[in-house]
Amino acid sequence: RLSARGGADGAPAPPAAYAVRLDPADGPDGPRPPGWPRGTVSLRVVYPARYPDEGHAPRFSLAHEMDRLTFGAAAERACLAAADAAAREMEGTPCVLTAVFAARDFFEG
Repeated sequence: RLSARGGADGAPAPPAAYAVRLDPADGPDGPRPPGWPRGTVSLRVVYPARYPDEGHAPRFSLAHEMDRLTFGAAAERACLAAADAAAREMEGTPCVLTAVFAARDFFEG
């Protein structure tokens, strides 16, 4: 039985989440331009309840399998900061695509 809150028996529904693979403009099979990490990086998106109507931006994180020597913590934080800043500028409107492009632009330099 579903409740008005969306979950079974009154439990809140889990937030919608997915990941978007970040690739250079030439695509995943092209050469890696300077500034791009050697491995695959995805921007994980977790939507807040009632997005975008309540004016809260989604939460972002990065998913990758690289070690800290290949993709350092400072680079990861800077990439997330770029995505977060872009999303905050669009707060109250759909902003995920803007955040994805900001994360890609971070690697483009």
